[in-house]
Amino acid sequence: MTLIADEIGRMPAALVRSRLKVLAELHESDEALPAPCLNLVPSGDRLVTSSARLDIANGDYNIRTKEIAGPHFLLQSRAELCATAIMAFLDEVS
Repeated sequence: MTLIADEIGRMPAALVRSRLKVLAELHESDEALPAPCLNLVPSGDRLVTSSARLDIANGDYNIRTKEIAGPHFLLQSRAELCATAIMAFLDEVS
């Protein structure tokens, strides 16, 4: 948790507020997303619960979920694996 606190501490306060506002305004929708989306899920995430991660894609056939070994800050810590997953996803949907 110290790493997370350190990372958040380096972020501009306005950015943190903006991200928290977006999260607070999220709501469940009955409509599917209009385009395919990729949900990269870190297997070692200690910030977002596994049930919350699963709820994101629940029932929406346009969301593909890919689990990657790593912590919450997955893109920063596992950039190559994420890039490979993103490229595979783009190949799949194009």
